[in-house]
Amino acid sequence: MGLSLYVLVLLTLLHTLSLTDRFLIAAFGTQISLDLGLSNQQFGFVTGLAFTVFYATTGPLAGLMVDRFGPGRLLGLGVLVWSAMTGLTGIAKSFTGLWLPRTLVGVGEAILIPAASRILSARFADRHSATVFGLFFMGGHMGVGLAYRLGGGQSVAGEPLVWREVFLGLGALGLCLGLLVWLSVRWLGVAGATASNGGDRASLPMLIRALMATLAQSRRLQLALLGLALVHVLYAGMQFLQIWLVQDKGLAPGEASALYGRVYLMTAIPASLLGGIAADQLARRLAVSRALFVAAVILLCLPLIIVFRLSAADSPLFMPGMVISVFAFSFPYGAMIALVVAEAPEAIKALVMASALFLANVGVIGLGTFLLGAGADWMAAADMSIPMTRALLAADSLLILAAVVFLLLHRATNRRRD
Repeated sequence: MGLSLYVLVLLTLLHTLSLTDRFLIAAFGTQISLDLGLSNQQFGFVTGLAFTVFYATTGPLAGLMVDRFGPGRLLGLGVLVWSAMTGLTGIAKSFTGLWLPRTLVGVGEAILIPAASRILSARFADRHSATVFGLFFMGGHMGVGLAYRLGGGQSVAGEPLVWREVFLGLGALGLCLGLLVWLSVRWLGVAGATASNGGDRASLPMLIRALMATLAQSRRLQLALLGLALVHVLYAGMQFLQIWLVQDKGLAPGEASALYGRVYLMTAIPASLLGGIAADQLARRLAVSRALFVAAVILLCLPLIIVFRLSAADSPLFMPGMVISVFAFSFPYGAMIALVVAEAPEAIKALVMASALFLANVGVIGLGTFLLGAGADWMAAADMSIPMTRALLAADSLLILAAVVFLLLHRATNRRRD
């Protein structure tokens, strides 16, 4: 158990670093846009499609390689690549200079979740699945909060942190963690775990055929993948949080990043941990499906998210709404991942998780972020009030569909039990 806990801690630290690197652009959004002269649409492209297309399209290949050859060395390579590219982002001089390393950050980070899902599902029993993945994704939520805290942070001299220096520093830190992964490779495989290693011996065509057959035959997996993807509309909206708080709510750029960073850290860390524990306990003791748990959380949070979008920054409803907007994404996340992992055959768990990331990142985050930016620019050009707020509300409406999907998954799960 001690070794398994070490692996969980290491993977959680990597996830923290990964999401910090990923959200730094959003956290320094105003500073970067002014420095490089970016429009909202260009900014949405860099934070959305430029990252997620490469991140998500590399994911299935990464999943195949992890299932075929094992996760350890591939994970080490991914950490080194994304960290080097994070450092290069800090020396960008133009839109193109920002875009090119950003795509390769996505390529490197694409390895992390497929590898981690294979490692963790092999080392921990299914009854602890939501808790374990809640802990792992807690690291990611910590990374988001830390990114915004850095975006609103100050140097020792009391000056706002410069985005270029932060990117260079985190790139160097990531290279050090990448070396630690290489030193831990022998503990990051699945040999000796309770799961079967048959997937490591299968050929790549066999793994692809197994994925296609599973997706075609399993309605529960289809629903789990679709529901997970739709909830990521909240993640797409996070890319514009700092810009939205500045443009529509009147906050200063540093104040906006610091505020959201504090709220995110104070909310997402306990929510992701407690959400995983709650989902596992309800499933075990009350026979409540994790899908029903997720649907209930979404439906209870959605009204307050809408209030948050429409409230003034000095309204007494604004801060509770901001907390709920973070809670709605982080509290059920471990349960959503556990639902996908539970429906995936052991031999292709990494590939299924990579497919989930592809759907979420290309279909929802990448395209959604781009459309959010383009929609806000269009409404601003048409002299509509609060254009970013209107765009975010349109995106939030997809949460209704997400709740319906999880209710259908709950129904399908109950039928299986019967």
